[in-house]
Amino acid sequence: MPKLRTWIEILILSVLAAVFAWRGFVPAWRSLNTDFPNYYVAARLYSQGDSLARIYDWIWFQRQKDHAGVERRIVSFMPHPLYAAMPMVPLASMPPLQAKHYWLVINLILLAFSGFLLLRTTRIGKMRIAILMLLAVEPLRTHFLYGQLHVAVLALIVAALWLYLNEWKIASGAAIALAAAIKIYPLAFLFYFLRKRQWRAVTGLVCGCLLLAGLSILLFGFEVNRVLVEQVLPRIARGEGVDPYTLNLNSLTGLFHRLFVFEPQLNPKPLINMPSAYAVLQPLVEGLLFVPLLWLLTPAHAETEKETIEYATYVAAVLALSTNPRPYHYVILIACSVLVTDRLLRVKRRGQAMLFLGLYTLACLPVHRADGSEGFVGAVMSSSRLIFTLALYLFLLAVLSSASRETWKQRLSSRAAFVFVAIFLTGLSASVFYNLRYAKTDFKYEGRITSEAASLMMTDPSVATVRIAFTALQNPRYAVGTLAGKQASSSGSSQAMAELAGTTSRIVRIDLDQHSATDVAFAVEVEDAERPAVSPDGRWLAFIREVHGRGSLWIKSIQRDDAEEGASDEFRLAGPEYDVLEAAFDSRGSEIIFAGQLHGGPALFTIQRESSTITQSTSGPASRFPAVSPDGVWLAYCRLLNGSWQIWLKSRHSADDRQLTAGSCNATSPAWTPDSKEIIYATDCGRGWGINALARLRAVP
Repeated sequence: MPKLRTWIEILILSVLAAVFAWRGFVPAWRSLNTDFPNYYVAARLYSQGDSLARIYDWIWFQRQKDHAGVERRIVSFMPHPLYAAMPMVPLASMPPLQAKHYWLVINLILLAFSGFLLLRTTRIGKMRIAILMLLAVEPLRTHFLYGQLHVAVLALIVAALWLYLNEWKIASGAAIALAAAIKIYPLAFLFYFLRKRQWRAVTGLVCGCLLLAGLSILLFGFEVNRVLVEQVLPRIARGEGVDPYTLNLNSLTGLFHRLFVFEPQLNPKPLINMPSAYAVLQPLVEGLLFVPLLWLLTPAHAETEKETIEYATYVAAVLALSTNPRPYHYVILIACSVLVTDRLLRVKRRGQAMLFLGLYTLACLPVHRADGSEGFVGAVMSSSRLIFTLALYLFLLAVLSSASRETWKQRLSSRAAFVFVAIFLTGLSASVFYNLRYAKTDFKYEGRITSEAASLMMTDPSVATVRIAFTALQNPRYAVGTLAGKQASSSGSSQAMAELAGTTSRIVRIDLDQHSATDVAFAVEVEDAERPAVSPDGRWLAFIREVHGRGSLWIKSIQRDDAEEGASDEFRLAGPEYDVLEAAFDSRGSEIIFAGQLHGGPALFTIQRESSTITQSTSGPASRFPAVSPDGVWLAYCRLLNGSWQIWLKSRHSADDRQLTAGSCNATSPAWTPDSKEIIYATDCGRGWGINALARLRAVP
């Protein structure tokens, strides 16, 4: 029998390994898929000494990818922490696909290292550990195909447990800190160590995080770290790092968004349009799942078997409560599977072990991808991974509870029960208050402009009498989109300036009447230039040139008067020390207002076109996105308030300065209508961070 069992295990391992190689490793070796280019481009920028201050800007990062010649249509560094790029830095000088080959080999080594540490921690044997690893064939397939980092996170989480069990508590906490630096979710282990009263592990984790935070400022600069902490992380915590309505992410946050929050394009048919239900149910359900686990953890160093089952359950909790669990995140569930299977087989609970392995396998299977048109059945099918993950987690809670020596009556009458009820109610109250506060503003869509075109993102609007032009993310590319203007007519120019990005950026003149993306005719106006702004009289073109990620402001005449000698020459108005972000002309074309980062955060500056005299126009909160009304009376711009950009209106002739938008989401890129009364702007309210739609507001009565 033992020999037969060995042959069966060899057969299972061979089949799983063949499936992984056929469906995962070989395709990964041959192709450059998302998300590897995201890390590679960021590492390349860092290696070149480029400023990373705008790395979370979707369009800026796409431009850098094009300049690097990476053959991948759409990229974004959202929602990754900055250290996620660092493992790729030694590979950044290689061609992208060659760099990926090295990264795949490194991942195989890290996977083997994880297996080695699990072998040292358990008694389950090499063959079974390998089988349990490869049962997660779909997470491993997507991980290798996309060139992800989660095998490195798995190795650090397993190393943290091994160090913890061997009484190297500070090093254990430091390993978790390092894992949290490249992927944020391991930071949740801070609560594990706090509950266990392992103060040396807490010290290692906290000191490691502080050290890495300080090093991050030295390596990447203060501004991009401020953007990450103040703007990006709060939205990730709310599940808005990407599209928050997709059930394919299999998160509780996404499920409650889908059920109770209306969004005109991304979720036009929720089950019930009731944001208050989302605000209450999301923290309620997550609290009911998480607080009992904290309660069941032993507040001291227990025997090894109890420690491993507690640690495994906590790993499952991190996945079950994650706001953005992609299939490759489930690579870390490998640690849970080995630790739990080892524990159950040791105590001869084979039935429970089989049930656990069934749930583990089901949680790691591919899921149905809902397209939004299949109703309730499609929604349930696309949430299968979430369902099985929650079932697995609840099963582990039951196993953990059965390992306790106290009866339920003793637990419920203990002082700890009252403490954890108080923790639950306090956390629930704070979360509901926070959710209700932002639901009142972020889920309101007055003035939202809808489009029949399938554009995930619409941003950077430009308004003419005939139409609204904007930058549209129409997978697999960014394009110039148009909408009929409020004052649409058959007259008016259909010419516009646009940036065409390849291995370099150039500004081209395009005809908006061209409807075929493959047949658009254009004339090149400026080479090595981006973000065009045309003066109201159509004579001058302002644009930005970047050197190592820092922008300088240039100007050129585009309607040269033959009597004006040299008018077609390009002139630099502000150097890269200003790090120019965007620019706009005043109504006469004699001044240019631009956003720059001369001393840290963004501020507005005004420059005279003729004299090149520069004065700072704003102080205090960060300011960007200037737009002067056609009548020259008003300046619309954006201020950063409490981590989000809001539109303000400032009189150019008085001290009048008032706020037009509010909320914990962003309103950016204002553009005036020709009558100087309304503003078209980009907003990510009710959407993922930076995944903008267009909206209209009345700015002047």
